[in-house]
Amino acid sequence: MIIHQSDLKSWARCGEQHRRQLNGDRGKQLSATAFGSVMHNALHTLERHRDLDLAIKTFEYYWHPLNIEMVCEPVEEWILKQSYSTLLGKGRETLKRYWDLKRYDDEEVLGLEFPFVVPIVGTFDPDTGKPHELAGTVDRLSLRHYKRQLHVCIDDWKTGKKPRYLRHNIQFSAYAYASTQQEFWTGYDDDLLPDGFGEQRGYDLFRRLEQAPRHGWWINVMGGPDWIDAGLREERDYRRFAHSVDQYVRARKNNIFPLNIDGETCAFCPFRDDCPEGLDR
Repeated sequence: MIIHQSDLKSWARCGEQHRRQLNGDRGKQLSATAFGSVMHNALHTLERHRDLDLAIKTFEYYWHPLNIEMVCEPVEEWILKQSYSTLLGKGRETLKRYWDLKRYDDEEVLGLEFPFVVPIVGTFDPDTGKPHELAGTVDRLSLRHYKRQLHVCIDDWKTGKKPRYLRHNIQFSAYAYASTQQEFWTGYDDDLLPDGFGEQRGYDLFRRLEQAPRHGWWINVMGGPDWIDAGLREERDYRRFAHSVDQYVRARKNNIFPLNIDGETCAFCPFRDDCPEGLDR
């Protein structure tokens, strides 16, 4: 089975929400979700072209109701204290602050929106006789020095609420694990899947960075922006990630999708108006 990192995240957020998404239900497009998609697009433009004015114009263009469908579904419900004009101003200010923080950084950016597929060592798919596979996209893959040591940095743009205990966040463990696999750098066997950095350059990067520490960074776009340290990842984190994949696969096969019970994510759920539809199944 190919496991998408977003599947694990969605399932952890709320099993019932994830079940509906697997069934093809879309739910309402909330303002916060749409803003995140448009902001990701603008940040990608800023990083790739290193042009603040272009990034702001890109954000303004796609945030406009007539153009937003080129990036994502249009907003169907505005969350309290979020309006078109409020988030328009927030987007402009965020891009300016982001650029002020990053424009002079001494780093090597290897990839933006970098897709990958890697085998998950330590798991087993009885249908194929091989390990399960992890698919995902790294927002920003970079190399930076900390205490004179080169680190592979998994930088993730976030427009939602900062979670607690980022050191144990599975998403960063999943991405960090993926970057330890040669397929992440050279590409996967199947022609339909991402080709990484190409066979030669990918292998050179893999060998160069094989022993480098893996470091996660939560880039808090809505609240700053701030670079929040998600911590280093190591072998025990990768074993925990593989265990979470096994649990997720078993849950799906047994149709177990637990409803979120603390209500923390309900305000931003696209299905909140008709929850708990389907509980009599």
